[in-house]
Amino acid sequence: MQLAYDTIDGNYQKRIPMDRKDTLLLNVRLENVGDENALSVICSLFTIDPYITISNPIAGFNNLKAGGDTLNLEPFKIEVKNMIPPAHNVQFLLSIKDS
Repeated sequence: MQLAYDTIDGNYQKRIPMDRKDTLLLNVRLENVGDENALSVICSLFTIDPYITISNPIAGFNNLKAGGDTLNLEPFKIEVKNMIPPAHNVQFLLSIKDS
């Protein structure tokens, strides 16, 4: 399994191979492309994949100023089960809300 993610500087995409029984701590950078501040931002990470467990599915963010960006305060924790098939694709859904 490989996980695609954007680097912190956002200049390129890098793939990280994940193996059985791996644990990934995932930070997400959000960018506010709107013209209003987003306050008390919360994200929830979901998957219905039977080979993946998200043991820390909710992350808080600092307030996002209009045009600004920020990383989650605590990473999402994703665990890969031992029985995952080779080259298995996993879909995630990230829900984002503010106050």
